[in-house]
Amino acid sequence: MKYAKFGVSLLLVILLAMSFSVSVLAAERNPIEHEDNYIEIDITPEMLRAVSPLSRSFGTLNAFFPQGATYAESNYWAIDFQDDSLPLTAEVTRVEVSSSRTAVAGITYYMHVGRTLPGFNEPVFCPGKLWASTLTFNDFNSMDPWGIWWVAFSAERTILPGIPDFGAGATVPGGTLKVYWR
Repeated sequence: MKYAKFGVSLLLVILLAMSFSVSVLAAERNPIEHEDNYIEIDITPEMLRAVSPLSRSFGTLNAFFPQGATYAESNYWAIDFQDDSLPLTAEVTRVEVSSSRTAVAGITYYMHVGRTLPGFNEPVFCPGKLWASTLTFNDFNSMDPWGIWWVAFSAERTILPGIPDFGAGATVPGGTLKVYWR
């Protein structure tokens, strides 16, 4: 019985010491001031910024090959990243596109990312990349992430001799554009 009381007492002392040290450490790390009847939290402008990456989904992209054509371009999908919470000093660190595609024999897909630059009405696209489920584009690094971004694809196909050609279609059923920034 004597050892049980000692064990319980020791356990209470250890738990009390641990809770005291944790609360002291937490108070040192957080911008929170403890007063008698209230807690004051300082909100800095950095806490109100947009979160990196900017991320949006895009819908179906289609490209159609007329009879005899070996190259086709899809429609474009515009993505609005005109986010006023972006800091003025924000810079793109990388751009990622994740998507799936229809698998059609003889068709090669190339993903394209672009953005509308200040002073221009049309988007400026970086060179297309051979399709993969996730692609990284560094062509926009150090640029401002704010603005309208564009996603599209182009496709090339092989027409085999001796097989009737009725045209073809290629589809990217959707995906996600992520613009990472710091």
